[in-house]
Amino acid sequence: MSQSGGQVSLQVETRLISAWGISDPGKKRKYNEDAIFIDDQGKFMLVADGMGGQRNGARASAMAIASVNRLLMPEIIDRELADITVSGKMPPEISGLCSVVETAVLETNQMIYRTNCLEHETKNNFMGTTLAGVFLAPSGYIITFHIGDSRIYRLHNEKLTLMTRDHSLYQEWLESGQIAKQPKKNILTRAIGFDEYVKPDTHFSRYAKNDFYLLCSDGLTNMLPERRIEAVLTRHCNSFDCADVLVKEANANGGADNISVVVCRIKHS
Repeated sequence: MSQSGGQVSLQVETRLISAWGISDPGKKRKYNEDAIFIDDQGKFMLVADGMGGQRNGARASAMAIASVNRLLMPEIIDRELADITVSGKMPPEISGLCSVVETAVLETNQMIYRTNCLEHETKNNFMGTTLAGVFLAPSGYIITFHIGDSRIYRLHNEKLTLMTRDHSLYQEWLESGQIAKQPKKNILTRAIGFDEYVKPDTHFSRYAKNDFYLLCSDGLTNMLPERRIEAVLTRHCNSFDCADVLVKEANANGGADNISVVVCRIKHS
């Protein structure tokens, strides 16, 4: 997990995936308020972009990742799946895992929200964080989940696809036809820690051999256009080179914010 200070990197190699994460403070920020995580078994990966000023943002992102990591431990997942009754067309295991992931995010949000209520008098002083994550199921499915404007991309057959929708006023402005005055990009409509209840967007799909999945904070996407991200992921064949080049280019383009990326390559379908 990354903390304030210099660049932090993580690597996990399993039979199924090769993943590399880098969290960098960027060129303009004194503290790194982002945090990243890759499960040792390669089952799930997380990126969080903290908010709250000074060290509070770093605290919020670290708390969120630690909480979700604890709530997605194998023994907890096994216990929760044993108690879930599933109906409908969704595969039973995937339906259960989506429920477990959603519960983990809900409980994490409530934990940080309660901490805010105990420590701060007004919401203006609350700490919070975005969260983006992927969970690889053994049946060939991947579950994506997010809150805020940290994103998840998939590169399949050299084509980049955005798998998340930003929870921001700017995104709502784009979708409404850009009628009113353009809002700032960093005003979020959904984040962890600011309200008692917040629901993640959760989706599932099949993964394929040689797919790349990119989780990133807006410190990357505000510095690099999607066409350049696509080119980097297409050009480089391993997760380390992809992560390294993306962070270096974001810094070369100004590094206006903390930059966090986790790149995962699927080795077997």
